[in-house]
Amino acid sequence: MQFEKDNFPSKEDKDQLINKLKDNFGTELTMTQLNDWFETERTNAFKRVKPDASNNSYIKFSAEDLKVLKENFEQNNYPRVEEMKEMADQFGVNLSKIENWYKHHRRSLAKKGELDIKVTLNSENPINLIFRQKNILINMKLTIL
Repeated sequence: MQFEKDNFPSKEDKDQLINKLKDNFGTELTMTQLNDWFETERTNAFKRVKPDASNNSYIKFSAEDLKVLKENFEQNNYPRVEEMKEMADQFGVNLSKIENWYKHHRRSLAKKGELDIKVTLNSENPINLIFRQKNILINMKLTIL
């Protein structure tokens, strides 16, 4: 009997395994030791399971995807959630991957001093802008009339 075949064997199967080990290898094994071994194997098997690619914490975007992201960033570096959802669907990634790309790209440009705040406004909602420029906090509320 192998662990891969049955990782929760019955008491009878465990007794047979203990007898086989004793007959073939002369190994005296107790039921407690065998139970501990199966528990350890189940735990290790669970740890060996690889996560789905969709949950992978690191996604490397293709050159085409990066081109689209950068073009969209040039137009609007704070896109609405709907726009980011569309990009996530287009690239086949989670929304959080797009949000993180924008966040990290803004941070990278801000460190270089190359970030201009660009926001697409709509007439339905006023927009609050909060950003730092040379350690001065600027808070603006914009309303389209």
